[in-house]
Amino acid sequence: MNKSLVSSLLGICAAALLFASLAKAEQRDLVTVHLDFAAQAGDKTLAAGDYQISEVETTSGIVSLIFRANHFTAVVAAARIENPNDTTSSKTELIFDRTGNNLNLNKINLEGRTYRYEIVKDVPLPLQ
Repeated sequence: MNKSLVSSLLGICAAALLFASLAKAEQRDLVTVHLDFAAQAGDKTLAAGDYQISEVETTSGIVSLIFRANHFTAVVAAARIENPNDTTSSKTELIFDRTGNNLNLNKINLEGRTYRYEIVKDVPLPLQ
């Protein structure tokens, strides 16, 4: 076998293992959101549209947030942060920062939860 074929096969196997582990992991906090615009979430670009977002718990202190749209799945590293004084979020909202012309997803608040998610940049995902 030539080198490029072996590399391709290894890449396919790694992707299959990642998605198999995501499928088996316990998911929580399923929420559906609509983005009116394209944005960055960690190192992933999210096009405008509807997404289901869920969390996959890990033991490393960093969680994986899974963004699912029609034929698109992105896995982004995030930290689950307790709200001050255990306050409950009054609504589900995505909070963005602007860097130049780019919008970057920074935080996700979930209605009724005493914690929020903050996107972590430049951190390897725990499920990789």
